[in-house]
Order: sequence, then structure tokens, then C-alpha cells
Amino acid sequence: MKTAQQLTGIPLIRYGFVHVTGLPTNRGADTCEDRIEADNFRHGRHDYNNGVMVVITHDGEVWIRHASDNRATETAEFMALLDRLCPNGKGARVPCSNGESIPFHAVMTRISDPYWIGYEGECRFNVPSDQITNTHEMAEPVIIQ
Repeated sequence: MKTAQQLTGIPLIRYGFVHVTGLPTNRGADTCEDRIEADNFRHGRHDYNNGVMVVITHDGEVWIRHASDNRATETAEFMALLDRLCPNGKGARVPCSNGESIPFHAVMTRISDPYWIGYEGECRFNVPSDQITNTHEMAEPVIIQ
């Protein structure tokens, strides 16, 4: 069962956003440079850079989407959601907009389970699939209408 906090960003999924909080990033090396987290003063903000849009909820969840087609995010419905999730307006750091990348496996797993915890222990890329540990049990599917 998801908590109210964990359901905060779920409506973003219908607009193509992926929850990336805690996932590792790199710039071409096989090791992790950083994990994606929101600074406290950036909670409740959104922004856009180099084709990537970010929403950082008031709870500190970081959600990104590739913004090559902005028609979905230019609707009144999306703008109302953005106002609710990001009352502090623009001014967020945009992960993966300046050459950083996230492991493919992590992104694909977060698409199917937005609150998957991620890799345990050492933060590194190119981890053999038999060494990936997932302590997070899959939640009941969330039906978005």
C-alpha cells in the first residue's frame, strides 16, 4: 500500500514523467557520480533545460520527462497539476540535462514501479543482472484514469 506521499507524483505519469529520486547518474564512466536528490530549498519547484523537464514535488520527489513534444504539458489540466505540486514556481536543478545519464535498467524499472528503491550498496553502472537486488516489493498497480 502506498502512502499519501508516495502517491503525490503519480498523476505525473500520464504526462510522461518518470520518478528518478535516488537513482544514480554518470557522465560516461562506469561509476556513479551522484544520486538524484532535491535540495530542501528546491522542493515544490519545476524547470526545463536542454529538452528535459523536471518537477520536484513539495515532498522532494524528483520527476523528469523528455520534453520533445510539449503538447501534453501545455494543457490547462497539466498547468493546474503543476501549480499544485510546485507552488514555488521555477528554479529547480534539472537532472540529466547536461550530459548525465541514468542506468537503463533503473529507468525501465521505475517506469513499471515508480517507487522501486534501486540498487543496494555500491553505486555503479553495468551491474550484471544477477547482482541487482531489489528489496522493494511491487505495489498494487495504480490505475490512472
